[in-house]
Amino acid sequence: MSKRAIVLSLALLVLGASAYTAADILEGMPHCQDEVAYLFQARVLAAGRLYLPSLPESVRGFFDHEFIVNNGKWYGKYTPGTSALMAVGEAAGVPWLVNPLLGAACVLLLHRLAERLFSRRTALLATSAFAVSPFTLLMSASLMSHAPALVATLTFLLGVLTPRAPVSPKVMAGRYRLAGVGIGLLFLIRPYNVLPVSLIGAVAVVDGLRTLAVDRRGRLSRLAHLVVPAGLLFLLGLGYNVALTGHPLRFPHQAYSRWDFIGFGERGVEWGREFSTNDAIDNLGDNADALVKTLVAWPGATLLLAAPLAFLGRHRWEALVMLLLFGAQALAYALYFHPGVYLGPRYWYEVSWVPLMLAAEGISVAVEWLAGRLSRRVINTLLAVALIAFIGLSLREDWRLLPAYRGHNNMHRPDLPPLATPALVFVPAGDSWQAYGRYFALQSPFLDSEPVVFARHRAEHNVWENRAPVPNAILEGHFADRHVYYLLD
Repeated sequence: MSKRAIVLSLALLVLGASAYTAADILEGMPHCQDEVAYLFQARVLAAGRLYLPSLPESVRGFFDHEFIVNNGKWYGKYTPGTSALMAVGEAAGVPWLVNPLLGAACVLLLHRLAERLFSRRTALLATSAFAVSPFTLLMSASLMSHAPALVATLTFLLGVLTPRAPVSPKVMAGRYRLAGVGIGLLFLIRPYNVLPVSLIGAVAVVDGLRTLAVDRRGRLSRLAHLVVPAGLLFLLGLGYNVALTGHPLRFPHQAYSRWDFIGFGERGVEWGREFSTNDAIDNLGDNADALVKTLVAWPGATLLLAAPLAFLGRHRWEALVMLLLFGAQALAYALYFHPGVYLGPRYWYEVSWVPLMLAAEGISVAVEWLAGRLSRRVINTLLAVALIAFIGLSLREDWRLLPAYRGHNNMHRPDLPPLATPALVFVPAGDSWQAYGRYFALQSPFLDSEPVVFARHRAEHNVWENRAPVPNAILEGHFADRHVYYLLD
């Protein structure tokens, strides 16, 4: 089988396994509040709107949901990139299929990056390990922003990270345009990720421009190929902020919570709590522990023992850059007030491939050492057998592990009895976000067009527990033509 066929098969494997996980195991629906917000905003964008007007103040509380702003404008609190991509799937009736497709794209991009920086062998080993990783399949099956953020990250890195060899100004310009698109998309998807990635990117850009046989003006001209597309996408994101919050530098999540910032001090989502250096250290520990448990299904972290060998081979510089990239992302999210361990260490997902790539390069270095002692044919046979065994055993473990996520986080698609429509159903929702979330996630924000509308019983909220209840009769009057039902607790 050719290299191209193997890589394509790995991409199709991720697409098939994650699509099955998304549609069947996760039931094509959100399993955390973030996913509800992304899907909500995808439905708004799919209708050609940036936001919806909130319902009258007397009744809007019946439809409040965590991570969704409802202050006169009704919209999800995140930047638009993920929801815009998901809106394409929403228009086709399959929003859950977007991330599996992006997961498959990550396989192709990762292989190209590893092949460019290291070798064909390293690229094949790293891509194989990434494709069968439970972490890859879970993130690709979710409705979270991390699969699209990884596509944007790899696109940027493909543009700025090249072997330390001179390239023509024309080739450099093309790569920088790619990098500009990648970093711009990352800003629209997960803007904070731009900071750690840009630190590595800046070093690579300076190093790359120095290799060009052109003057200073020529280098600035090449740099413009990166800056212009990135700048246009950044302006698009800032314009989105203006439309939703009224200020280019006030992001939607800040309209939801004034405590949602990076760094130490009083931080949080619905309310603030003190975030200290000890909490940051705990974040690192929690994520490292989660990475070991979810990155490789079999034989676990033992695969990563080969990673140090990557620094003894011919590609020490590239290995060091990869390590710095991983460290920058890990340290950046150590400063966030939440560890982000959901379906794995999700804040590390965009660099989760780095340990796999370093381990793959370490194995390649070991193979080169063995080349003087064993024939190339024997080495390639042993490597192929070991890789096939690793993939097979990993898939067997994935087949055992992934079904355990059915109903994860106490979320499931509810069964409803036949209802006379149009209907208004009151849901008791004061105890947990899932109580109302599993129904809210099913309905379009365009409530007037919905045959069944789900509302909070007496507008009671699982977070804002102290707010005064609102008589259901007020909402019944707003939807006067609907049959009214009460969901039993």
